[in-house]
Amino acid sequence: MSILRCFGPCASTKSTFFKNVPLEWSIREIGPPLTLIFVTISLLEALIGFFSLATGSPFLYTLAKCIGSVISCFGCISCLLLKKAQWYRGFEVCMVLTVVALSMCSSYSALATEDSTLRHQTLIASATMWKPVLSMLGGRIHSVVALIVLTAVHDLVVLWLSNQVFDEPTNVPMFLNVYVWSLVFVSFGVSANHRIVKLHAAQDIVAEEKEILDALLTMVCDCKVWLADDANTVVRSDPSFHGLVGRNPEGYLLTSFMDSLEASRFNQVCRRLLTDAHRQRVLPVTLTCPRGRQVLEFFLVDRRRPHSRMQASERKGAFLVGVRTTGPLEPADSSSSVQLWEWNESDETSEFDSHVPPLSTV
Repeated sequence: MSILRCFGPCASTKSTFFKNVPLEWSIREIGPPLTLIFVTISLLEALIGFFSLATGSPFLYTLAKCIGSVISCFGCISCLLLKKAQWYRGFEVCMVLTVVALSMCSSYSALATEDSTLRHQTLIASATMWKPVLSMLGGRIHSVVALIVLTAVHDLVVLWLSNQVFDEPTNVPMFLNVYVWSLVFVSFGVSANHRIVKLHAAQDIVAEEKEILDALLTMVCDCKVWLADDANTVVRSDPSFHGLVGRNPEGYLLTSFMDSLEASRFNQVCRRLLTDAHRQRVLPVTLTCPRGRQVLEFFLVDRRRPHSRMQASERKGAFLVGVRTTGPLEPADSSSSVQLWEWNESDETSEFDSHVPPLSTV
């Protein structure tokens, strides 16, 4: 069991593979012995392959290629299982050994032919195409370096044995050129993965900031509404806003829930927001719903512009409106007056005759 513990913290002293446990925990328990078996079979394939190259036995050639094919299939299955279990160290080990096994199979296929041109072309392709695989798939630096070292050592041994068996001179500058191009492909893959990692980290930061802003908006407002580019069509809204207006307002005009006076005031404020994207507005409104009239406050806090044609073609919200109830629900036949509101065209802020309640504090 100490052999299994050296593979990582996922090893366990109790086997629960046949018990009623989640698949991920079962895979984590069989992951270390699975990797150990995989390493053993890979070493066996390497030994048989080297003996076949040294002796020139067709039987050993065939046996090495068969074992390499089994390792490739077994390695792909192991990689999928370990990736599902999120045991990435075992996943990377299996990926490296699988690619090395594929490189060995291609080398054995090249050395099994008598055509020198086809043999050299296959060896060049085998030395070029397998080294950048792990970097293209998002492997870490130490795994990529381990794969390059293993495949490079294997390629040198194959070239030496090819020279000994077929008595052909090795074109060293050509193979050095092949290795240089392989390293160039690897560097491209690593740089692309670094950009993806930075983009993922930036997305995580944006998601955390969005959660914080949503929590802050929830402390201030009762619900929020996303409006389209026309600052009137409801794109998304909270279920609590559905209860305020008595229906699902998505796709409807927000001014359809107001009377003519309220709608003109709202449109006037939105016209100012269309020209000034970084100005916030607080607007008291009265919505008309089937149950009566509800006095609210609209916090027009965000104005988003599309940064690309793809974003412009998608139907996303452009205005974020926070909604807070400031008064009780009045009956529909109530003749009570609405809050008076004045707009000064020469001023940059809206003025209210009535007192605006302060924001909630914690």
